[in-house]
Amino acid sequence: MITQHFQILRENKNVLTLIGEGKSPDTGRIHGSRFNFFVKVDDGTLVYNTLTNSFVFAKDDVVHFLYHETIVPYNRHDLPEDFFRLRLVVPEDFDELGFYRQCHALLIQLRNLRTGGIRYNIYTTTACNARCFYCFEEGIAQEHMSNETAEAVARYIVKNHSPTEEIHLRWFGGEPLLNPKAISTICDYCRAQGVRFYSTMSTNGWLLERNMLKMAKTRWCLAKVRFSFDGTREEHNRRKAFIPQGDGFSRTLDNLRCTIDMGIHVVIRLTLDVDNADSLRELAEEFVEEFQNNPYVTIYAKCIGQETSKAAYLKDQTRTLNTIKLQDDLNTWLHDRGKFDTERIMPAGLRIGNCTANDPRKVVISPTGRLSSCECFCTPANQWGDVWNGITNEQVWRFWTFPKSIREQCATCSLLPVCTPFAADCLWDMFDCRARFEPTMSLFMRENYRRHLSGEPMLPDTEDFSRFSFVVFESNRVRKEVNKHEEIREADAPHRQG
Repeated sequence: MITQHFQILRENKNVLTLIGEGKSPDTGRIHGSRFNFFVKVDDGTLVYNTLTNSFVFAKDDVVHFLYHETIVPYNRHDLPEDFFRLRLVVPEDFDELGFYRQCHALLIQLRNLRTGGIRYNIYTTTACNARCFYCFEEGIAQEHMSNETAEAVARYIVKNHSPTEEIHLRWFGGEPLLNPKAISTICDYCRAQGVRFYSTMSTNGWLLERNMLKMAKTRWCLAKVRFSFDGTREEHNRRKAFIPQGDGFSRTLDNLRCTIDMGIHVVIRLTLDVDNADSLRELAEEFVEEFQNNPYVTIYAKCIGQETSKAAYLKDQTRTLNTIKLQDDLNTWLHDRGKFDTERIMPAGLRIGNCTANDPRKVVISPTGRLSSCECFCTPANQWGDVWNGITNEQVWRFWTFPKSIREQCATCSLLPVCTPFAADCLWDMFDCRARFEPTMSLFMRENYRRHLSGEPMLPDTEDFSRFSFVVFESNRVRKEVNKHEEIREADAPHRQG
């Protein structure tokens, strides 16, 4: 009977191979997994287990078995074996939190077996031709990457990159196109040394005109450009305050259209707060109308970071909550019209780190060749090396690449495997981590359910663990490595928490 009201939409075989499938108990009491996350839909409930990445649909008469609070005696005839195999239901005495800690420690160990950089986030300059009032780089010294430093950056990449994978060069700033010479120097050297790469860019769009695009597509292997907009023409120009003054909105839009004509993927970021939300909604409607059927264009809304910090929330709770709601509403509207940038909702479920800043294979390089982990916090205090000497401050490097202990308030959260212990390290200090992860998790599930019903391929649900599939979790060797890692992590905790 229950099997008629329960459907597996997708199971991640790589994750299940890695951590092991669950088994039903012989006797005792059972309850739903603490890692089950629920989204209500018209005809039932979507359930996603953030540890196993198992995604199922359940009717209302059976979904109650999947709630952590529902504790019932086990009767072999009550529930299908898939409930246990996918770890949607577990024995009452099973320590799920301890099991997650083991799994995460294992993933850290396996991650560290992979060497060689795969993404380099390169500041060609911290200078900018716009004066956005909300810029997170306000107060940072304006530095320009010299040709000598660009050559050193290129040599560092060639020496340290993964030779078996195509690497990603991401041009950032400031405004990266204020220093195109550094980009060309790095790309030319990498190509001459046989490095396989592609590049992407975040830009305000003022300088990305047609002639530069022709060079960028061939010489820089430019595959994607993220343009930022702050509203319709008047609002955008007022907020950007370009130097020299001019109609930056029209110029950026013309360059965006040229980028599309070149066959380069365009992502439009709508930078939002309470004051420009109406203007951005109007602009979003114009963009959707123009690019509705264009596969090269996706769009998303993103709050100004300072508006969702803990400090902002304590100062004006209503404004922060309204900002979050306006962002989520606009992204939902874009999703419903098929133009939402789905990369914003990936990965979902089990992952090793909170973001790319926690991945030692992804590096931020400053205009002076200094190395750090987060593009938003690449100040001297967060820099751990340089392109000439590699890691020079292991303590700072470990802060970014090794997680803290799980906080008390996280221990009972179904989203723990999504945000990971690294979330405690994020210097953005989000006022509410659930407000950050719940909307994207819900949207991810709804989108994949829509794709399931329409027969389209589903979005990838997590980092690619297929390369770890050779490991058997129950092996004594791996258990020893996990225990060793736990000892190191606990010993290392005091200075990381400081």
